[in-house]
Amino acid sequence: YLPMRLILQQTVDRFADGTVAPGGSVLHATRALALDRQRAGVVTVAADDAVSRGALDELAGLAALHAEPAAATVTFEHVETPAGRVLTLAEPAATLISPRTAERPASVLYAAVAGELTPELGGQRYDRARTGAILQGWLRSLEPGRTVVPLPLASLAPEARGVLARCDLLIASREDLLADADDAERQLDAMRATFGGAPVLVVTVGIDGAWLDTPGGGRSAVPAPFIAR
Repeated sequence: YLPMRLILQQTVDRFADGTVAPGGSVLHATRALALDRQRAGVVTVAADDAVSRGALDELAGLAALHAEPAAATVTFEHVETPAGRVLTLAEPAATLISPRTAERPASVLYAAVAGELTPELGGQRYDRARTGAILQGWLRSLEPGRTVVPLPLASLAPEARGVLARCDLLIASREDLLADADDAERQLDAMRATFGGAPVLVVTVGIDGAWLDTPGGGRSAVPAPFIAR
């Protein structure tokens, strides 16, 4: 068994000072696993530009990588304001569709960032694996040239909602769920009402850690194990 397969989107991030850097959950999650001496399988989609190639080269050194080609890598423009970070979608995502591998992962994490995963999950379904999903990419407005804002859980298409409800674990940040509520406990209530009683639910709250809601009705605050500065 492969310990984990990550179904994630590579991104390019542009900043107000003119710098450009690779980003996305795929890079950050794979780096974190490598620090813990774990090697995962990664499926992603990216273009053949210099920034994306650099990220893919790094990923190939840290994971068993499969990268689907695309005409462009999804690109966000970042601006820091007194109210927080503002994102603009500069280049939309390509839909991720990849042949299923013969590997049998013990767990699979689906982490769309810009709507690139359809309810078919890119062809990456593994029946015996434990599954988790990061909801961010399903809950973002995605109009090129417009500011990215969080969408309510009610905006999820029924088919996508059903697929996510069958996951073992669902994770969202407090910022992802601001269209439903502004505090983590009410956001967990909204998630539970949307996805039913089966998944473990997590809402992350930055340096304050996370809130955990289990299917049996238990709910607790979990402190961050460490804070990166």
